Amino acid sequence: LSGFSLALAGSLFQETFNNELSSSDTLGVSSGASVGAAVGILLGFGSIFIQLSALAFGLISIAFTFALANIFRKSGKISLILSGILVSGFFSSILSLLKYVADPNDELPTIIYWLMGSVDNSNYNQILISAVPMIMCIIICLIFSWRTGALALSDTEAKSRGFNIKAMRIICIILATLLTSCSISMCGNIGWIGLCIPHLARLICGTNNKYNFTISIILGGSFLLVVDIINRFISTAEMPVSIFTGILG
Repeated sequence: LSGFSLALAGSLFQETFNNELSSSDTLGVSSGASVGAAVGILLGFGSIFIQLSALAFGLISIAFTFALANIFRKSGKISLILSGILVSGFFSSILSLLKYVADPNDELPTIIYWLMGSVDNSNYNQILISAVPMIMCIIICLIFSWRTGALALSDTEAKSRGFNIKAMRIICIILATLLTSCSISMCGNIGWIGLCIPHLARLICGTNNKYNFTISIILGGSFLLVVDIINRFISTAEMPVSIFTGILG
């Protein structure tokens, strides 16, 4: 589920901004969700409430990004990217502050290990909480994948063809945010899947999102699963899987 979601979220972000370097970090989603998890750990929450806190802060970060984007008098995509950079920087600083005040013997190691990204600590209760929104977002994306090709058009061209490009962009960002936040809330911040997998999918099937999204989902889930299996063979004490996804990415 995490591999599915991160790969599809990466594809959505790259299509939305017409930028092949876009990923879940673009709008501050990863930083916001990480802060939520750190807050949950510092407050002594159980794993379920840490997960809900991460999910809530991921959604808060995107709300901040949209609020800031309304201040900039630039085109929609540029203002969102600028806002995302600001929000990401803000939450990264808050995260550094939380790590600074954390108990170095107990809380700090827990925060750092969680931020590294690992599937080792996930349980069925956590999966059940995130599975429903993840699967719903994936289904919605696959049903409307043919419409997302309009995101490659300029706002004027899309409007002339009957597409509400602004609404479509907002929907794609919200879906990608939910997918990313749910994944981070379960497994921490697993990097590179959202950036690299969509590129591999485009090499296989081109730029048609009707096929690109499906291939991204299959590759993302398979990649994370294979990396985790290799990780378990290499080390008896399972290392954070993001180490291997980063190396391979």
